[in-house]
Amino acid sequence: MVRVLVLDDEVDALLGYLTARLEEDGHAVSAFPTLAEALEAIEDGAFDVAVIDIMFPIREEDDRAYRKLSGRNPRGIEDALKAGIALIKNIASKPVYVVTHYTRMTAKGREVWTALDEMKDLGRITCAWEKPPPDEFYEAIKSHGAGA
Repeated sequence: MVRVLVLDDEVDALLGYLTARLEEDGHAVSAFPTLAEALEAIEDGAFDVAVIDIMFPIREEDDRAYRKLSGRNPRGIEDALKAGIALIKNIASKPVYVVTHYTRMTAKGREVWTALDEMKDLGRITCAWEKPPPDEFYEAIKSHGAGA
């Protein structure tokens, strides 16, 4: 059994699906839809693998968490990518899998995937997939189980 931390703001669209699928595979899943909850869960450290949506919108109740991550107040939608990257940088020495609904075909998608490629090169993330993740994503999560 792998303890999986899932951080995704899309509660109905993906968080529920990811959580259900991972639980079906026998994993213990903790899922959090807000930046503040995500940061708290990361600081707690009670997980083996993190699955995170790289674009993490900053809601009004997340302002304090964003300030803690970045040292400044959020300024707008462009800070969603910065919030996701900052969350990843706070995950020390644990595998991080990233999911995103952005494709490389759009300008914003190229920006997101460039950031992901840079973080992968630096060893900050293990792998990245477009939403919804394929079966190989779930197989990769299993590889972090006991005895792996």
